Amino acid sequence: MTTNVPAPVDARVAVLRWPRDATARVRARATGTPRLLVIEPCTGPPFDCALDEDWTTTTAPPADVAARLAALATRPSRRHRLPFALAAELDDASIAVYDLLAERAPRPASFQSLGDAVGAAGELAATVRRLRHALGTIGADIVTVVGGALLVSARGR
Repeated sequence: MTTNVPAPVDARVAVLRWPRDATARVRARATGTPRLLVIEPCTGPPFDCALDEDWTTTTAPPADVAARLAALATRPSRRHRLPFALAAELDDASIAVYDLLAERAPRPASFQSLGDAVGAAGELAATVRRLRHALGTIGADIVTVVGGALLVSARGR
């Protein structure tokens, strides 16, 4: 089967296979990189697309894919973003926790949702410690509140 998925015309847009590249999707979202998800055959699109994200199929005409890439390159990304170098140093659990905190900001994320993002029971505290340490290098922090945690930055304090 031939697919019509071109190389990205703009390096600012990540072209990812869905659902195969789910982890890469979270990493791209954490850095504020717009995403075009290419839906694999016999798979539905994700139910949680953000404003800086779109999807297409492997059978979409090249002109349609190019138009989606161009549109994504002009959309603003979310307020909280990790620098690429810092994101490259973080493990997947830390990225998942950051992504959830950034998505919820300025509201807190519940400990339950953060634990679900980490996956393994008991790993949340260690993940938050690693992430707090890393965020300190960019002037951000995680503040514990009743029932959850909140992402804050130096400019947001």
